[in-house]
Amino acid sequence: MGCQSFQTNETPQWKLKTRQLKPEEQKLVGIYEATFTKGDQVKTSSFALLDNGHCEIYKDNTKLEDFPAKWRIKNGEVKLRGKLLFVWEDMSFFQVEDNGDLRLVAEFTDKRINLSKEEQIIFKRIK
Repeated sequence: MGCQSFQTNETPQWKLKTRQLKPEEQKLVGIYEATFTKGDQVKTSSFALLDNGHCEIYKDNTKLEDFPAKWRIKNGEVKLRGKLLFVWEDMSFFQVEDNGDLRLVAEFTDKRINLSKEEQIIFKRIK
C-alpha cells in the first residue's frame, strides 16, 4: 500500500503563526539575492524577509512553495529556520553588513558549520 495524498481547505499551521518584529528586524525586511558558482554552474539564490517573521526562499527565480521558513535576529546574527517534515531546524546564519547586505557566515547540517571567508556569500539587498 502506497502513500495517499489528500487535500484540505485548512490553512497550514505554520502560516498562521506570525510575530511582531523587533525594531532592528524591521530594518531588514526586504529581498536579498546572490549569484555564485557551484562547480561549473552559475546559481542564483534569493530570499525575502517578510514583516511577519516568515521568509520566502527562491532558487533560480522559482519560489520554493513547499518549504516554509522563518527568520529572526539572535545573538547579533540573522538566523533562517526551515521546517523539515514536522520540525523547525536552523539552516543559515548571516551577518548584517554596514550597507544592509547580508553575509552568509554559517550553515547548519547536524551542527553549526562556520564558513571560511572564501566560502561566505554576500546576499545583496535588491528591494
